[in-house]
Amino acid sequence: MPSSTIKYDWSQHDPDLYVNSIVLTDTLLYVAGPPAIRNEATVEALDKWRGEQGGSLWCLTTRNGKKMSELPLPAPTVYEGMAAAYGKLYAALRDGSVLCLGHRGS
Repeated sequence: MPSSTIKYDWSQHDPDLYVNSIVLTDTLLYVAGPPAIRNEATVEALDKWRGEQGGSLWCLTTRNGKKMSELPLPAPTVYEGMAAAYGKLYAALRDGSVLCLGHRGS
């Protein structure tokens, strides 16, 4: 059986985001989740983990990993809570809401 090799063109080390949702399109990589936990006190770390400090959605280019945009979210995404379809990005948030992001006319 032939072996497969994964070629990494770029990587993003230690982002300021705990990624719990990922969507890959032809040219963009979307990642979302709550803020990363660093050396905060336990209470602040729990607040971040619970989503009480909101979340973020990052858009990266697949060509080189450069961050194209960042959108603050009112709550983090649920685990694996994003999907792309028909030119739109859908995100299910921990507060029970669902976002639909896309271009006008798409």
